[in-house]
Amino acid sequence: GSSYLFILSCRTGGWIKCNTTSVCVCVCVCVFVLQGPDESMFVTSVCFRGDYPLYHDSRIKVTVYHAQEPTTHNTRSFLGFTSFSIRDLLRSKEPHVSVMLCAQVCKVYRFQTEDQRWLLVREQLSETPLSFSLPKQLLSALIRTVLELFDLSSCFKSSGSKSDRHLQFVPTNLHSQRMEVINPDRTGVWYEVITFGAPADHHQAFKHGGLRRLLNELVKSALLAIHKQCTANSNSSHVHSNGLLCDTSSTNQEGEPSLDVYKRDTEYDEEEWDRAWANVAKSLNCIIAMVDRLQGREERPQELTSAEQQESTGDTNSHNTASPSSSSSASSWQEQLLPLVVTLRDCVREAVGKARAAMTFVVLQGAVAPTVDRGPAQIAQRRHAVFSQALSAVVCGFMLKLYGGLEDPEFLQQLLSVGVLAQFESLLSTYGDEVGMLEDMEVGVADLSEVAFAVTEAKTEQPDDLLPTLRGTWGSFVVEVPLTTEMFGPLPQELKEGRLIRVHPVLFNIGINQQQSLAERFGDSSPQERVNQQSCERLKAYCDKLRDKLPDVAGIQSLSDLLLSLDRSVESRKRKNVEVLWIAAMVCRKVNGVRLTSCKSAKDRTAMSVTLEQCVLLRERHTLGQQHFSTALDCMRSVPPASRAPGSQLCLAPKAPRRHLYPVAFLLVTSHLLVLWLILSLVILLAKYQ
Repeated sequence: GSSYLFILSCRTGGWIKCNTTSVCVCVCVCVFVLQGPDESMFVTSVCFRGDYPLYHDSRIKVTVYHAQEPTTHNTRSFLGFTSFSIRDLLRSKEPHVSVMLCAQVCKVYRFQTEDQRWLLVREQLSETPLSFSLPKQLLSALIRTVLELFDLSSCFKSSGSKSDRHLQFVPTNLHSQRMEVINPDRTGVWYEVITFGAPADHHQAFKHGGLRRLLNELVKSALLAIHKQCTANSNSSHVHSNGLLCDTSSTNQEGEPSLDVYKRDTEYDEEEWDRAWANVAKSLNCIIAMVDRLQGREERPQELTSAEQQESTGDTNSHNTASPSSSSSASSWQEQLLPLVVTLRDCVREAVGKARAAMTFVVLQGAVAPTVDRGPAQIAQRRHAVFSQALSAVVCGFMLKLYGGLEDPEFLQQLLSVGVLAQFESLLSTYGDEVGMLEDMEVGVADLSEVAFAVTEAKTEQPDDLLPTLRGTWGSFVVEVPLTTEMFGPLPQELKEGRLIRVHPVLFNIGINQQQSLAERFGDSSPQERVNQQSCERLKAYCDKLRDKLPDVAGIQSLSDLLLSLDRSVESRKRKNVEVLWIAAMVCRKVNGVRLTSCKSAKDRTAMSVTLEQCVLLRERHTLGQQHFSTALDCMRSVPPASRAPGSQLCLAPKAPRRHLYPVAFLLVTSHLLVLWLILSLVILLAKYQ
């Protein structure tokens, strides 16, 4: 079929042909070949070196040729050209985004829609200086000193450095993945997702689990320390206020310590803490069951029988006249629920009291090191490091979302009224070390709920003055996002006066690799179920608040069906139920939320997820032809040899054309093979030792 070759030239005074094979720093435009009516093949990115003499008056020229063989010069014919100046480029719709993005890699495609028209799609993968900028500020706020990290000039941490002690606070493989879609009517839209390695402390590793388990073990260990201390006190003498000396130790007739002493010392139940919270859950379930039963009783068409009336009023005299049904119903609800509520209150008080006593004991006794194998100092550092990684990623996503919505009054009003949603999509398994990573990520994401954004006016338009700054202390950090005077002026007055924008983080995790197959068959997937259930409730609460505050926002009323589907998907607890992630992503985009995707290192699994989501968006929102879906997926998952920018980690798994082995389908097969292999290995082992 026919091919079209695009060649770029630059002129500052006279036209100079660019060398498209040299190693370059900043991407300006892409050169690609269109083959036939249906195929789009990306060739290379064309860049200019950092020391190339470019000025505002420099002009870029793109020449188009018709060629049977794109690599030869003899079989092509000139079709036309276009040109633009650097000044025009800098005045485009997104110049302000470039200050926080670096080492950009672009790819451009053309895909056909269902009505035989054309979509122009541009992918842009970028690193960001926020990878190091915010961790530096956080460290400064936490310890008020200068560390080795401050001497580093890089803006990127690769996956190979995720265990580096000096880079604990820096997110791994942080990128902004942006896709611009230009419709046949020339209207355009941007889609963004932030990709990064799951926020976790790889330096301390996961021998003792992640943050959630360590914090829970801290309370248990403190309770054990209290028990030992109380036992020691019970075996010693005590001087009363009246001066009398009392021996509180228990002895038998021979004067030896009784067996009860040893029994108290050895019979401490380490599951007591878990049982305290289990009692809370059971009490709550009893209340829910009672409410459901009372509601069902009220919905019956027939009236209550005399026996039910007697039970609800508590009247022992069956000959008394029954009270009206409304007062009887109210009395019944109060009398039957009150004991259950009191029980729940007592259970909560017991659990909270144990936790408060345990932590007070740790603080007062200075028993820091004995209470946990790693010690609370390491736990605090771990928590700060994980929080720093998550914070850098969410700030990057928020800034992109803010830049894209500066001219959208509904979006700005949403920020003021209910804050911004940050939806973290995790692909970690619940097996091995990745359980610890998920436990770290769960706590780090939850800590973001204490973060707020504020919009400020930048002092100058220099890049350093347009980077966000961090102020406040732990538990009340505020990220100030500076805007140029031109962008700051039209903002609502409340934002200009410093009104805070709250962050509402949610985390949904679905393991999709072979490790998750092991977890579901031989391990425990309850951490994933707990995380998804809690985040589903938080997401529903945010959407309910958004509906109450801004009921007229476009598409807000259609959230009910999506949230109901999400609730059903979470409750179904199916294996590798990626539908949970898809629905959560749809809800996030409908409410203008920040999307973040991660796995262990933000490479293979993350790339598969992002590229699939991008193609689904093209199909669902831009009528990408179904017959072109696989072609689009192939293009986005290919890695052109010259497309990698210096220092970047572009890790899109290359795929053979029109042949897809999706990870979920693959794992469904390999999980069965794994079970078969384990059975055969066991049989061989038994036969060997018989």
